[in-house]
Amino acid sequence: MIDRVLHIGHRFSDQYDKALLQRAAEVYISKGNAAVVPHLMQTENLAAADAQTLAQKINREMLNLNRQVLLSYSVALAVFLFIVFFSIRAEGYVFAGLFLLPALRIIYSMLKFVKRNKLR
Repeated sequence: MIDRVLHIGHRFSDQYDKALLQRAAEVYISKGNAAVVPHLMQTENLAAADAQTLAQKINREMLNLNRQVLLSYSVALAVFLFIVFFSIRAEGYVFAGLFLLPALRIIYSMLKFVKRNKLR
């Protein structure tokens, strides 16, 4: 899985301090996009224009990362559903049931991820 905080810290580390970026990414994940600019201005003492620019960069990168995470969930789900489908066709119902449990777990995790994170 992708560690989004470390990815943001590494992605923009040539322009900004890595620790600052990781703190801003944690604020983005825990409190949302609207809380990043005030955090950067008050806690990190950045100018308003710099804080807004950094928040936009973090938002754009987080959206891309969220799509990548959703894609990885989808691929794993497709693999498990493929196995379940062909197990049922081959009348291996126990085998299909064993692989249906992780597929249901992935569906649950994927729905929880979509509910908590912005994709557009």
